[in-house]
Amino acid sequence: MGIFIVKYRIIIIIIAVLILILLPFFNSFSQPPQNEKESKEIKPSPKNIREKTAIFVYILWIWLIILILIYILILKIKEADRVYNMKFDTKVKNKNQV
Repeated sequence: MGIFIVKYRIIIIIIAVLILILLPFFNSFSQPPQNEKESKEIKPSPKNIREKTAIFVYILWIWLIILILIYILILKIKEADRVYNMKFDTKVKNKNQV
């Protein structure tokens, strides 16, 4: 059963990463093309390569932290399952002692 869950967890993580990587690509197709007369709106953008790199590093840092927290949560869940399987749960002990 444990191997079954691990395989699905890996597949879900791979799918999530692919969606996050390809999301900007698909968003470019969802916007309808604008006429030149209508596109006079000025959009803010990075002024130099340093700002552009800083944005990507910031986004990468946020996703890295999220993935690390998810990994820690998975380890905590595994530990809780291990403790439960070893019958160290206090409710199980109290039922056996009475």
